[in-house]
Amino acid sequence: TTRMSDRRSEYALVLHGLVGTLEQAPSAALWLNLRGSGRLLHFTAASHLEYIVRANARAGVDVFAHSWNPELSGVVATLYGTHLLGSRHDPPVFADKARSQALSLGRAAELVLARERARGYPYALTFALRWDAFVGAPVALARLRRGHITISESCCVRDAVSPSEKALVLGRCGAGACNATTGACTNYRKGRQYTGRLLGHCTPEIHQHQWQAKPLLPSNPYMFANDWWIAAPPAVIASFGRISEDWRWVLRRLRQLSLPAWSHFVWPLHVHDTLNLTRNVRFEAGVRIGLTRKVFERIRTGCRRDPLGGPCHKSKPLGHYYADPVGF
Repeated sequence: TTRMSDRRSEYALVLHGLVGTLEQAPSAALWLNLRGSGRLLHFTAASHLEYIVRANARAGVDVFAHSWNPELSGVVATLYGTHLLGSRHDPPVFADKARSQALSLGRAAELVLARERARGYPYALTFALRWDAFVGAPVALARLRRGHITISESCCVRDAVSPSEKALVLGRCGAGACNATTGACTNYRKGRQYTGRLLGHCTPEIHQHQWQAKPLLPSNPYMFANDWWIAAPPAVIASFGRISEDWRWVLRRLRQLSLPAWSHFVWPLHVHDTLNLTRNVRFEAGVRIGLTRKVFERIRTGCRRDPLGGPCHKSKPLGHYYADPVGF
């Protein structure tokens, strides 16, 4: 469906993928034969509208959506209201997670391109977001450089060890948080400020524990990418649909690089090998977005319970795969 509007918004918010539940990842919910959760959509949609759409109201944000949950099409339309200018909801495809996510992302972005043709001028930027991504603070879209591909600064699995790596951490992602002389940090225990904090130029060799063989090189094109959100021109986002068409080649190339078929690696491969746009990649820190299954309980109760039954914690490390969108 497509809804027409006379407003001249600068930005497009693209929602994509499979809707899971508050506790389960989308793929896990699918294989457990669980229907997509309307509760999850109520939870995340409120954050999308507050911290992306209304936070950028002066420039204007139009919403476009694709999902693998046709049963939730009415819920999506109700929640996003007049901000939703285009949506498509297809039956789920049982394919590799990265392949289906890329296909959904491409189909949602095609709605943006159709809207551009109808209104006669382009959007300045497309901000693509997973359905289960919760936004915890305003996202200033004007800060993201137009014409570039911006991804989140992502955490790796090993510590920053050498002085140069520690300097990279402090310079790119620890500014204002840690004192380089005393080691004291506002958000982390003393002496632990470098643990799991190698952000920005984050390579899959490091993620795969193969960093001894390949040193950290900022010029390494095969960076590990966070797949919770990405910002780029609409045509670039739409090109992700080609990943599904080229899936045999993608798998073959990943095997050559000894990488798993995860979106974290498939996206950089697409940007570098297919689009040849690695020079346009930028990293953005401080975008407070986290996956709902990791933050829901903290928001509901004000804490995170230990999975082993321990006490409630009001802090969580920004280590591998963790984010802190609510600022505890």
